[in-house]
Amino acid sequence: RDAVRTQKFFFRKYIAPPEENDDVAEEDKAFTPSLSRAGPGCGDCSSAEDTGPDFDNIDAFEEMTMGEIFGGKGCYFPGLLPLVQAYLDFTNCDSITYNRVNQYLEFIQKRASGELLTPATWMRNFVTAHPA
Repeated sequence: RDAVRTQKFFFRKYIAPPEENDDVAEEDKAFTPSLSRAGPGCGDCSSAEDTGPDFDNIDAFEEMTMGEIFGGKGCYFPGLLPLVQAYLDFTNCDSITYNRVNQYLEFIQKRASGELLTPATWMRNFVTAHPA
């Protein structure tokens, strides 16, 4: 129950390997894919949880919440929704389409973060609170 808010799921830690033209020194472990926007908390990559990429294990998986999968985690994982927004920016999407897609992205982000109830949670709450 309530897996969206309470459970973690295995997800690929790095969306893509570093590109050849990325200026990332070997001693600099702050990897940011050139296509994506920075994830939340990316201003400070010195925390113990955010150690940067393991270039020897670029196909690594990590446990993440739905909010982290969709919204991003640290400096190394930008999140799926920021990648979609970066793609829309990259393709010079017209403002009407961008605004329409952005409404859906905000809806998905709210569901992933637990801010909006999932249909299953709503039904469970409705049935358990019903007076009959």
